[in-house]
Amino acid sequence: MKHSGADEVFVNLIRKDNYILTSVEDNGNGFELEEDKGAGADGKKTLGLLIMEERAVQLSGRFSVESSLGKGTHLWAEIPV
Repeated sequence: MKHSGADEVFVNLIRKDNYILTSVEDNGNGFELEEDKGAGADGKKTLGLLIMEERAVQLSGRFSVESSLGKGTHLWAEIPV
């Protein structure tokens, strides 16, 4: 909420088969992503998103970010148990 300006945040944590699936979605300001995952419109990687992706990869998982200006942000991770 601090960075996004959101007034609603939805958090899901689900165990499916041998994976933990987590999703965080907000209705905040959003931001534009370049082709390089986690890079802002200025081309610089945002440290918070980069760290989240690195942690997921270290655990043999996957991480995804979807966002657009004025439409909020959706973060998703899949981590094997």
